[in-house]
Amino acid sequence: VGSSFAEVVYSQMPNDSDLSVFLGVVPGMNFALVGGCSVYHQAFDTADRVEDASLRHAIATLISCTRHLASTDLRDSAPARNWFQWPLIGTLEWGESPPEWGMLSVLGLLLVLDTPGTRKRRTVAILRGIVGAVALLVAVALPAFGIGYAFITARAGAEELTSYGEVNAMVALQAAWVFAVLCFLARWSHARPKRNGLLLEASCGALIVASLAGLLYHVQGLGLRSSDGLPLRAMCTTAAFAFLVAQRASGLGRWFVALLLLATTLTFAPFVGILPQIGSQLEWLAAAMGAVLLASFFLLVLPLVVERVEEDADAPARDA
Repeated sequence: VGSSFAEVVYSQMPNDSDLSVFLGVVPGMNFALVGGCSVYHQAFDTADRVEDASLRHAIATLISCTRHLASTDLRDSAPARNWFQWPLIGTLEWGESPPEWGMLSVLGLLLVLDTPGTRKRRTVAILRGIVGAVALLVAVALPAFGIGYAFITARAGAEELTSYGEVNAMVALQAAWVFAVLCFLARWSHARPKRNGLLLEASCGALIVASLAGLLYHVQGLGLRSSDGLPLRAMCTTAAFAFLVAQRASGLGRWFVALLLLATTLTFAPFVGILPQIGSQLEWLAAAMGAVLLASFFLLVLPLVVERVEEDADAPARDA
């Protein structure tokens, strides 16, 4: 209800911080919707400078909105963000798709296309690739989901929650993108097995070091209460996507990938506060250490099992 009030009142005001139209040349009330939230740009935008007429107009609009909500059946109204409650997990929300999920969707498509049976149109092999990709993403995401939720709860405490007033478990789920990208890079790239293993070991080692740094960042009380690292995650995911495509792209394709990476960096770089963003992401990595271990299992053990099964399947042909 409070969000509905704010949306109705704010939407009727100029979409800028300068409300001097009410007071001539003196800046007044600053309740503009800038980037989806209320932003105070000027230090002298205080309550004592609010023009009476604009304040009465806002109050009248609020009363009108209250009467409308009181007399309207809201059961069929769709919220901007859908949500539901899970026991022990908390609030799940969906609606907006961060850029990295789109990137991972493309990676998933590449995985399926890279399945050995795809070129020969073997339905079973294609389905096996799809099921394997989904199972891998789910298995990596679940530990990040649960451990991240517990991590946020421990930090927030009973009386001091996130900036939105609730522990949003979906934010913890976003930590899984790091491990999902790592899975795709290490398992389905065209790197040689030896180089592939070195890449995996270096990546896992870097993740563990980053997680420890994030834990220290958390203990020092410097961490952010909400995940504000969307631009940084989008940039890193694009870099991982570009690395994977570059393994199999021609010269022209690599130029395209380079331009894609450059465009993403130029788009998101101005919005990345370097130190807070890095510290926040390290904190999320520390929250998702369980996913590091599970991802390591899938990356190290599962390829060996698949290779052994394939060798056993090819043994009769070699003997013949």
